[in-house]
Amino acid sequence: MPSFRNARVILPDRVLPSAGITVEDARITAVGEGVRDGEDLGGKYLAPGFVDLHVHGGDGADLMDNTAEAFRTI
Repeated sequence: MPSFRNARVILPDRVLPSAGITVEDARITAVGEGVRDGEDLGGKYLAPGFVDLHVHGGDGADLMDNTAEAFRTI
């Protein structure tokens, strides 16, 4: 279970100036100033990963073709 400490943790409503996180099964399970174990990030910023689901196509097809076949291919 990876964990990180001594980071500026970015939350939706604020930044914790010196906190940490614990991750289990690819999910954040603890956030806060009480996380003391793990890799020391030396005050660097720590934010959740963002996945961009924006696509225009795939596998040789393009949604801009506006066909059912293109949609099924993607």
